[in-house]
Formats: sequence, structure tokens, C-alpha cells
Amino acid sequence: MRSRSTPAKALAGASTGQRFRCTVFSGMRSMSSGKSARGTKTRSAQQIASFFDSRGGTLAASSGNNTVFTQAEVLKGDFEEAIDVFADVVCHPVFPADELEVYRPQLLDSIRSTN
Repeated sequence: MRSRSTPAKALAGASTGQRFRCTVFSGMRSMSSGKSARGTKTRSAQQIASFFDSRGGTLAASSGNNTVFTQAEVLKGDFEEAIDVFADVVCHPVFPADELEVYRPQLLDSIRSTN
């Protein structure tokens, strides 16, 4: 457990979505934020989770109507390496077809409940 006197660094990134809301794309931001920590072109989901877990850090993603927000927190000494992993998660997410098919029914239910 990290004490309050241990220096921490936070990373955050936000990307804006569409200029105008469109029901055709409802749920896409939610899907991409939920799936972004599932892997990248160079790191598996397990590698990403292990990186943050082994350093007592956190990685989280959320979305709104027109944004996707990703944030991470690590100890100051892990910042240099964490920024590389964080940038990879934000800039190079992968969406394996088999995982998307598992997620698809949940996404469709979510879209139906909001429209």
C-alpha cells in the first residue's frame, strides 16, 4: 500500500469524439474505452495489467457522449516507463475480433437502453 508521502505521478489523455452526436455510432466510444486496456499492437492485456499491478499503479478508461478519457497513476520512479505503456494503450489499441463478438451483445443492450 502506498503511503501519502510517496510521490505519485498521474497521466491522463482525452480525445474528443464527433462534433455532432449520431445514433449510428452510439456505444462506439464506450466500446473503445472499455477495450483499450485489452491490448495493443506490441503488448497483451496481461502485460499491461501486470505492468501497472506490479508497480502499485492504476490504469482506467471511461467515455462520455463525445469523449474517451484514459488515465493512469504510478509512483514517481516508474513514470518514465509508464508513459511509454500509457502512450501505447492510448495510441495503438487492438480490438481482436473474437473479443469483440463477446462484447457485442453487451454493447447492443447498452445502445438499446439509451435510445
